[in-house]
Amino acid sequence: MFKKRTDIKKVSKKFTNFEKEKKWLGEMLAEGWILKEYGSEDVEECQYIFRLASEEEKQNGVYKIDYRLFMKKRDLEDYQSLFEEAEWQPLAKDTSYMKHIFYTNSSEADRDIFSDKESYQGREKRRMKASLL
Repeated sequence: MFKKRTDIKKVSKKFTNFEKEKKWLGEMLAEGWILKEYGSEDVEECQYIFRLASEEEKQNGVYKIDYRLFMKKRDLEDYQSLFEEAEWQPLAKDTSYMKHIFYTNSSEADRDIFSDKESYQGREKRRMKASLL
C-alpha cells in the first residue's frame, strides 16, 4: 500500500500581476508551504511546487519577482549570483524562464530587489512586451 505524500503540494495557477503573485506566495508561506520550484510560464498556468516549511523559513520570509530573458546560461548564472550574494535564493532553473522568483528569510537581505524606480519600471515593460508577443 502506498502512503500519500503530504509534505509536497502542487498548485497550478495563472497570474497577470506580480504583486498578487507575491502576495499569494506569502500567504502560502504563512500556511506552512515554501516554494520549492515552479514551471516556466508563458501564456498558460504556472505549476508551483511547495514543500513543508520550517519555522525558521516561515519567519520573515519574502518573495520577489523579476522578469527578463537570458539567451546565454552564463548570463543567467551571473544574474543569479548577484542575488545569492545579497542572500536571495533564485528559484528559476534555466534560460527558458523569463519570470525569476527569489526567496529570502534573512533579516540582513535588502528587502527590495530593485535598486531604483527605473529598474522596477523596466521589469513591467519587459512583461508587457512579452505578453503582446
